Order: sequence, then structure tokens, then C-alpha cells
Amino acid sequence: MRQLLFFTRHVNCRAAGGLAGGAAAAVTTPLDVVKTRLQTEGVHSSKRYGTTAVLPVLRRIMQEEGWATIWRGMEPRVLFNAPAAAVSWGTYETMKDVLLG
Repeated sequence: MRQLLFFTRHVNCRAAGGLAGGAAAAVTTPLDVVKTRLQTEGVHSSKRYGTTAVLPVLRRIMQEEGWATIWRGMEPRVLFNAPAAAVSWGTYETMKDVLLG
């Protein structure tokens, strides 16, 4: 019975970690788009934003390219971060139980 509870608890931790990691990746996608645009400013195009502030760059992207642009790349970010968070939290909880008894 103890092993079943141990297994169930760690499956729940992995699921919760995966959901939290995926949700965090999805919600922060617009910030990642702004970061990437600022990092590659002037490299692939002559576009310059004239500032490093997040909100003015975000507004300009939405005005010039539309709302959908700030969500581009969300699926790969979620598909990468959800399993990584699940493994991370699952490993943390497992090792905590192993080391603390």
C-alpha cells in the first residue's frame, strides 16, 4: 500500500509540474517574442525598435503585425517546457522522499 501511495504521489507531482511548466511557458510567450526581437534587432531585417523597454516593443509588434504574432512559437515552448518541468519536479519530490525517508 505504501508503494502505491508513493507511486501515486509522484505521478501527481509530475503531472502538476508538467501542467505548471506548460502554463508558464504559454503565458510568457509574448515576453519571449519581445526578447527574441530585441536580441535579433537589425540582424534579419533593418527593423529597429529604438528602445529596450518591453511594453513599447510589445505594442509596436501588435500594431504592425497583429495579435497573433505575439503568440507565435507557443506550441514548441509548451512542448519543451512541460516535460522538462514534469521531470524536474518529479525528480525533486522523489529525491526528497528518498533522502528524508
